[in-house]
Amino acid sequence: QAIDIRGARSDAAHVVHEGMEMWATHLLAEEGRLADVRFRLVGDRIKELTPHAPADGAEVLDGPVQPGLVNHHSHAFQRAMAGQAELRGPGDDSFWTWREAMYALAETLDPEGVEIVARLLYTEMLEAGSTAGGEFHYLHHQPGGTPYANPLRLAEAILAAGNDSGLRVTLLPVQYERGGFDRPPAPRQLRFCHEPEAFVQFWTKLRERFDGPVGFAPHSLRAVPLESLQYSLQAIHDRDPNAVVHVHVAAQPAEVDEVVAHLGQRPVAALLPLADERWCFVHATHVTPEETTGMAERNLVAGLCPTTEANLGDGIFPAAEFLAAGGRF
Repeated sequence: QAIDIRGARSDAAHVVHEGMEMWATHLLAEEGRLADVRFRLVGDRIKELTPHAPADGAEVLDGPVQPGLVNHHSHAFQRAMAGQAELRGPGDDSFWTWREAMYALAETLDPEGVEIVARLLYTEMLEAGSTAGGEFHYLHHQPGGTPYANPLRLAEAILAAGNDSGLRVTLLPVQYERGGFDRPPAPRQLRFCHEPEAFVQFWTKLRERFDGPVGFAPHSLRAVPLESLQYSLQAIHDRDPNAVVHVHVAAQPAEVDEVVAHLGQRPVAALLPLADERWCFVHATHVTPEETTGMAERNLVAGLCPTTEANLGDGIFPAAEFLAAGGRF
């Protein structure tokens, strides 16, 4: 399969094939930036790196070279509302007012619309240098909550968009059960919701249908009871011990306060006993020093989303302290 690589400082295109030897003045590798590097494409990986080597007939690439980036946290359908919520309203604006605009958009999308928007987003991600993405996918049913005749219809739309665009998608189907600790789902949330047993059945069908990676994404402790999360986690890991787990954690002060009021613990503290290196705590903006250290010690990933967190004014993750404790992000 041929891959089109464009130079960072020119419009020159290079069509490269698996096994072809290439050479670049600079290449970013795990061990740092290497100079005058000869290397080979093996599958979709950069392999057989030889620094300080002559080009000697290899395909010379323009500009510095780096592996493709991973966009770990995407809600593809929300690309359709870009620019629609960046307006000051008559009162105090926050994540909670933004969420109403998101719900209104979600009600309008059918499977064809979801696929079109996802294809646009994934193409833009590729143009920006991301070659893989994690799709935190929670549009499951028709508006009003009635399942499609094919319950995988919207997940298949996402996967088709990934295949058409060329982006490698890790599907992260979202478990969503309620509107809050003491609230049933609102009418506009019904598209997202499953009961625990139904969600495990949905996940199992999806895993059988899709030959790529499928993770598990309990939306948040606000939307998924801890006992439901534990039930699904055990059932899914019985089927796939390597399935990654992505969960929204401590993005909003109001969310933290709600978890404390009902569980007697902050969300990070409540989830840490379950977490290991397969887990990604998405956002994790409002964490204590003890939680920051605990996340690093459990070797989980902090899933930072700086454009979202800046756009919504959520706050800033304590990255310096996390990195000093050996954390991964």
